[in-house]
Amino acid sequence: MEPERRDEWAARVVAWHHRDPLALRVTPQQVGEFGWVDLPFAGGARRSRWCPVFTEKVLENVSARRLAAWARRHGQESRPEADGLPLHQVAIDRARVPEDGVAVVLWLGQATLQTPAGPVQVLLDSRPGGAVLGQRRRSKR
Repeated sequence: MEPERRDEWAARVVAWHHRDPLALRVTPQQVGEFGWVDLPFAGGARRSRWCPVFTEKVLENVSARRLAAWARRHGQESRPEADGLPLHQVAIDRARVPEDGVAVVLWLGQATLQTPAGPVQVLLDSRPGGAVLGQRRRSKR
């Protein structure tokens, strides 16, 4: 991963985390383990109607419904240039794919924020300045 993208993703995760005034204060140096994840959907003509066809728990404390809605808005359809980053392919649950349906995937960035309260897995819109999804860690004070 080129340093510019790594720095941009880390800064974006920190800014997202700090939007909650009760969240722990973190720095870009605490963000790492960058990679790509693909989420499978049953595709159709309208992306807004794509249904998730996975059962894997991708993010802690984020429902599959919320994750799917977020991915439909922020995922990219084309496979990203890996840039040496690991690729995690979420398994397709074939029982969820309609008989005449076609499985498609949406690609998202992923990173881990290390905090004193434990790691936070997040997903990122791969476009610069894009959205972040995850569960923030709050300060005990």
